[in-house]
Amino acid sequence: MSNKTCCLFGQAKISIKKQDQLCKILYDQLEILVKDGYTNFSFDCKGDFSLVVAMAISKLKKIYPNIKKVYYQVYDNEDTGLLQHGYDEIIPPLKNIPQTDTLSYRNHSMVDNSDYCIFYLNTRPSSDNKKALRFAKNLNKPYINL
Repeated sequence: MSNKTCCLFGQAKISIKKQDQLCKILYDQLEILVKDGYTNFSFDCKGDFSLVVAMAISKLKKIYPNIKKVYYQVYDNEDTGLLQHGYDEIIPPLKNIPQTDTLSYRNHSMVDNSDYCIFYLNTRPSSDNKKALRFAKNLNKPYINL
């Protein structure tokens, strides 16, 4: 295995029906990546997309126990009980970043440290997820928008 990393970004609100459909699509996409040497999957811990990602990766971990759920902290005071919620690794927040910019810097760090990106975006052009997609495009990172 080559320990490649994939970051995932998506919208906060997704209907239950779409969550079920998306979980199946995402599972298949992630399994292809796992078979291609991806072992680290970084994603947020808030919102419906994060829940879908966590469910898909948890299912995959039963077959591929070496894969990891990675969380990049945004703030120092975030709940460190994340490891108890299924994350295998927590990356501490970046230092000396203005409070208003921490989420953007965190997202850029996730993209920058990834070999592939998966997005499931809403239509708000100024969303942090859209900014992460633009950043991935600027870095010529391979990506998919589900």
